[in-house]
Amino acid sequence: MRGVTTMDEKLFTKFVSSFVFGDGALSSMKSYWRTMDDGSERASLNNKKKNSHYYFKQLSIHQDYVDFQKNTLSELTSVSVITAPAYTDTRGYSCKEQLNLYTSCHPFFTKMRERFYLEGKKQIDPHYLKLWDLQTLCFFYMDNGWIENSEQKSGNIYTRVGLATHAFSYGDVAMIKSWMKEKFDFNFDIKRHKQKSGEYKFYLRNSKDNSKRFLEAVYPYYFPSFEYKFSTERFTPYKPNIRGGDIV
Repeated sequence: MRGVTTMDEKLFTKFVSSFVFGDGALSSMKSYWRTMDDGSERASLNNKKKNSHYYFKQLSIHQDYVDFQKNTLSELTSVSVITAPAYTDTRGYSCKEQLNLYTSCHPFFTKMRERFYLEGKKQIDPHYLKLWDLQTLCFFYMDNGWIENSEQKSGNIYTRVGLATHAFSYGDVAMIKSWMKEKFDFNFDIKRHKQKSGEYKFYLRNSKDNSKRFLEAVYPYYFPSFEYKFSTERFTPYKPNIRGGDIV
């Protein structure tokens, strides 16, 4: 693949497709930044381009993860990261400082967008699903996962892991569920989440025992700024003592 010099094409494709699987996105519209009345920096899209580009937003506390994406994407094309300062929006909500990453346009992103989007809606392509692994799952969990605690009548705390797959159709969520079961023996259930519009979206949630196995399996790939998603005082008690795939 032209442009990638130190990373082979399969690994690069795995990383970029996993970024898009999470909170990243691909667009064929040119982006530019403008300063709002409240002082915040916002990205606006206009003027459709021949090729697509990748963009990603993340809280600035996760600089380590943003840097990883930047370093990966820089293997192919130029990458810019702009800091959007904290601000209070017109509804009175406080928005924390964010890092906004975007790349130059490139045919690689155009081809990936054609496989990832159907009529502008993100979907799962089996071609990329074959590349994904525990590292990919860790990226997705950092982007869209959470530890959910509920107190039982007995007073015990029941802990589960949830994965926000709301951006995907029921069929795609079922595909992800089956893939995790077949490849890693992780058992997740599909749950419905009613939106304000009355429409139902779907997310994945598993049992307490499966949650521990899941977190233990993906932990070697996490970034330090996401430590809070892998340990909590209410997890009874749990903190995997592994690093880099080795027991320590």
